[in-house]
Amino acid sequence: MKPASMCPTCKKFRSLSGHLFELSEYCRFLDNESKYKRHGQVRVVKTKVISDWLKLASQLEKVEIDAWKFTDDSSSRYCRPVADEHDSNSKHFTAYSTVLTRFMFISNALEETYRFVDRFYLSSEGVSELPENKKLREASLRATTLADNLASDNLPKYFKHIVNNLHLTFEYYCSELNPALTGMSGVEEDQNSYGLHIVRNIRNHIAHGVFPIIDNPEYWGEEETRDKLIALLFHASRVSCLYIQALIFKYNNGFQSDDYSIISEMNWDEETYFIDNCKVELALQLHIDSDFSFESPVANEC
Repeated sequence: MKPASMCPTCKKFRSLSGHLFELSEYCRFLDNESKYKRHGQVRVVKTKVISDWLKLASQLEKVEIDAWKFTDDSSSRYCRPVADEHDSNSKHFTAYSTVLTRFMFISNALEETYRFVDRFYLSSEGVSELPENKKLREASLRATTLADNLASDNLPKYFKHIVNNLHLTFEYYCSELNPALTGMSGVEEDQNSYGLHIVRNIRNHIAHGVFPIIDNPEYWGEEETRDKLIALLFHASRVSCLYIQALIFKYNNGFQSDDYSIISEMNWDEETYFIDNCKVELALQLHIDSDFSFESPVANEC
């Protein structure tokens, strides 16, 4: 499904699952590592792990919820209206749980991206001269500073348009549910990090149990709320990927996987086409429909 199907810009985008797969493969072929220091401990963060979470999200089809579970097995005891409600609840909570789960898989990839780029924060513009008590401690907030320092040509294509899609649904979320927001004091809508702050808050709301599990609108809830929250999670998922693309593009050491090395040493037409198209700059357009795709990475002769 592609939201805003009448929007000429959004029509250019891959499906979310396709976008996730392309980004997953890009991170897999990079196969970069970075050291992350926290509380005196050091661990190695790998783009391969980012790739694994994204691939899970891309391959997720359905999180099945069975509203009949823990009810009497003899369905004949239920009148038709009750049975219909159970069936409807199963469909509703399955759809809602699926988008929630996909977003959390993507959030895990984004969290790992924060840690992957974290070491660049202390040497970034405007930070090195700050007193220690003014420097940010959390990797997620440090990433927002790195995002703000990105030049416009380091941002994915149509970045502002996609973040604005998220902004519109986030406004509804805030107006209807009035959630507590953190880390957004002084953040302006025109800053590169604006969408990342939104995503970070949504992720925290879900992780802390604040994000609502809405009632089935066919019986108890509101259709508009359901549709808006599903759209919010969709746009938050898309925007999360854009920030992974931007940060990985800025802070990488080129393609280092064995698979990429093997392909680059081959001399067949298909492999030449792959290497000609699989460049670091591809990160900025993985969300856009194009002739080249990791799903079918050979030249189309038609």
